[in-house]
Amino acid sequence: MFKLATALILGLATSAVAQDSDDAIEPSRITVKMMPGITSSAQLPTQELIDARKSLTQGRRIYTSQLRQIADLGDGFAALKFAEWLEDSETAQQSDIAHYYGIAAATGRLNAFNRLLDALDHIDPAELPRARSNVLEGIVFAYARAGNSRAVDAVIRYQIAQKPFGRIDSEVESLLAQAHGDTASSISLHLALTILQNEAHSPDDLARAQAYIQTAAESDSLETQLVAANLTPLLDEALSKQSETPTEVMQ
Repeated sequence: MFKLATALILGLATSAVAQDSDDAIEPSRITVKMMPGITSSAQLPTQELIDARKSLTQGRRIYTSQLRQIADLGDGFAALKFAEWLEDSETAQQSDIAHYYGIAAATGRLNAFNRLLDALDHIDPAELPRARSNVLEGIVFAYARAGNSRAVDAVIRYQIAQKPFGRIDSEVESLLAQAHGDTASSISLHLALTILQNEAHSPDDLARAQAYIQTAAESDSLETQLVAANLTPLLDEALSKQSETPTEVMQ
């Protein structure tokens, strides 16, 4: 039953928030603009880079060094193009690829965010410097808070695997506190399952799991209600074992 519940929870994460909003935007297409980035060639510091960016926006080739300089200044389009160039390079580091997709994603480019998740799914955490990891984690969580279902799915996946960002338990708890609707339900089910799978859970842990399951059970989604119903017997069993006295256990 644990495997069934886990599979259903991961599936639910991909549809999070869709029923919460009156907007027609699909949850997987929600974007976040965390920084304005370079929006005009006139914002660049040198004439060389101004001319290079104009050429880039017109579809003409520019030097890779120029492309990187413009990307480093926060131009989302240049960052996306440089990340794509890095992906085609046999010597590029995954950390660099993720970094430049991250810059592009932070300027609100959805295709860059999706490519960032793909890069993070395949990256060796040992190759991801802490400072860069913190920035990329912030981008993923910003998209998740906005209701992007792929980001919610990734957050759950990364917490289960404890990579590429390491332990993010407190961050997921904070995300739940800010979430609502199906996003909150998906995260609640995930956290409840995490507690129930840990045999070392405390009474406080089980009380939290009970609250999480209740949150999910009140969802408008029948699928979410089904997963919550599947977890309830597991919670009851855990509560029953917790209430047993040492003498009863020995018998």
